Amino acid sequence: MIEMFVKWSGPGLLLVILLSGCQPSEVTSARLYLKHGNLEKASEQLQLAVKNYPDNAQAHFLMGATYARLKQFEEMNIAFARSEQVSDEYRPKILSIREFYWTRYFDDGNKAFLRDRYEQAIQNLETAIIIDSTQTKAQKKLAIVLVDYGDLEAALRMYNKLLSITPADLDLLGSAANLYYNLGEYNHVVLVLQKMLTIDPQHPDALANLAMAYDKLDQNEKANLAFQRAIEVNPEDTDLVFLYAVHRYNNNSFMIAIDLFKRVLKDRPGDVESLSNIGNCYLSLAKAKRGELQQAQQQQLSLQELQNIRDDALQNYANAIPYFEQAVSVRKENPVLWRNLSVAYLAIGDREKGSAAYLRSESLQRRMLN
Repeated sequence: MIEMFVKWSGPGLLLVILLSGCQPSEVTSARLYLKHGNLEKASEQLQLAVKNYPDNAQAHFLMGATYARLKQFEEMNIAFARSEQVSDEYRPKILSIREFYWTRYFDDGNKAFLRDRYEQAIQNLETAIIIDSTQTKAQKKLAIVLVDYGDLEAALRMYNKLLSITPADLDLLGSAANLYYNLGEYNHVVLVLQKMLTIDPQHPDALANLAMAYDKLDQNEKANLAFQRAIEVNPEDTDLVFLYAVHRYNNNSFMIAIDLFKRVLKDRPGDVESLSNIGNCYLSLAKAKRGELQQAQQQQLSLQELQNIRDDALQNYANAIPYFEQAVSVRKENPVLWRNLSVAYLAIGDREKGSAAYLRSESLQRRMLN
């Protein structure tokens, strides 16, 4: 074949054909240097090769592989991209190299994280992301590490970056909402959770967290509706009922709060927080009645009406007592519970128990200060 071609076309074209069938000398030299581990010399030869033969996919591929061994991964990406622009011949090898180095740095980052070596973990995971940004597993792990490390703003940037790739990922949206909440950016919390609820209108965590965000923003009616919707979706979630009860208590809806705390006690008998909060609700109601009595001095109320107000106040003090008694039976060393119990005892005229509870409170308080 060659002899016939020479006969027809002359020796000049024969030389071109022979050269085009061989790899450039720079590539040949680089391969030898790589074989012997001389990365610096290999890099020099490959730089010449890609300059002199910009359409040589092998030269770009070897350049990328050399950069990988030198841990210059951004340069590796550029070289591999140029190789694939010329030809997809080396794509399987490129994928294999990426996977090898990505796995190494991801595993090292995860091991460092498990040993609480946060800075090393962050560095390794960031390198893994440079090597292959399409594998979001490293980005998700990095976000978790950053949260544990305490860099919430960096973690939030990572979650938002992931959401730009998969905007409907409920787990990512929930994590972003939690970070906004911890950073005190409650308007952003609302926006993210509303997006979650457009995807899943019955998402219990999104509804509960939305209620708490509205609570922080002092948008109480919206918080009430969100809590109610969340409880309707997940009526067995006692923690959610408790949070709603606290919300109503903080907004002076004491009777509603009492009913909610009692609902918690059905599932968690002896829950001290619920017991003490019910007692506090009754004390607050009694205090409100005492306020009515003070205002009544300026109003034209009958003696019966005044007595009714006094009776209501006393009844609320009496209602508080059994709940405080149950609470102090569990937390015997809590001075606040004893003091509140003493207030209720004294208000209904039981001076003996009231004095004993007050002295108990004072003794515990002094012990805590010492």
